Amino acid sequence: MTLHASAAALSLVLAGVADPVSFIEVDADSDGAVTHAELLAVAPDVTEAQYALYDADGNGSYDPPEFDTWLAAYSGRRNDEPGGGEGDDPPR
Repeated sequence: MTLHASAAALSLVLAGVADPVSFIEVDADSDGAVTHAELLAVAPDVTEAQYALYDADGNGSYDPPEFDTWLAAYSGRRNDEPGGGEGDDPPR
């Protein structure tokens, strides 16, 4: 399996997380999948229901494309939404 580390995953900063994160960094056990438990290490406000929204194949973990989709959605949240960053409103 080829691990995918997109430019988005490497360059975007999660709201409330000090450093940029990538799939490889979040995949703590290096099994090629990011579980909800692993994701909580960088995004502690993501509920199981929110996590499931981006688990396209329903297998209970994110593969790299699912993670990239989640990351783009999560990092684009407005400050007034749950888990939104401070001063990181997306451009309008």
